[in-house]
Amino acid sequence: MLFRFGTVALFYSSLLAYLGVAILWKPEFVIESGLSALIGASMDLKPLVSDANNQPALSFIGILFLVLSLMHTVAHLQHNVLYFSAMIPFRAIFDFIFTGFIYLKKDHVLSNNVTFTFAFCDLMWQFWLYASLNEDKAKFAKKMKKEAEAEKNKQLTE
Repeated sequence: MLFRFGTVALFYSSLLAYLGVAILWKPEFVIESGLSALIGASMDLKPLVSDANNQPALSFIGILFLVLSLMHTVAHLQHNVLYFSAMIPFRAIFDFIFTGFIYLKKDHVLSNNVTFTFAFCDLMWQFWLYASLNEDKAKFAKKMKKEAEAEKNKQLTE
């Protein structure tokens, strides 16, 4: 793998924190970004328009991204591999279904360029996290096995 799991997880947390702050600070920056315009146009989705009606929802999403970033950072700092191994497959399945729903139901309120771009990019991140997590899980299992053997040997010598 190109990067270790910890590096990818911290970068993903930083990206979520940046996105949360950007949505809270200046939502037009995120809504009118070139990436969401390009992906939305290529998928023939309507653009999200920033007005007074959707400001509370955008603020809630910004806070949600900040909380997700905090959760991932704390889990990473605690070396909680079980949290990530339980969460990543469900997030990937959810993002896959959500991306398909947005693409197929073009007249739904959630079908716009920003939500599709987030769901699609998050799906890519989840696959990348999953691939790098498998390598770290093997290392974690070896480490736990060595610790268990050391504990067993310590008990036998006492």
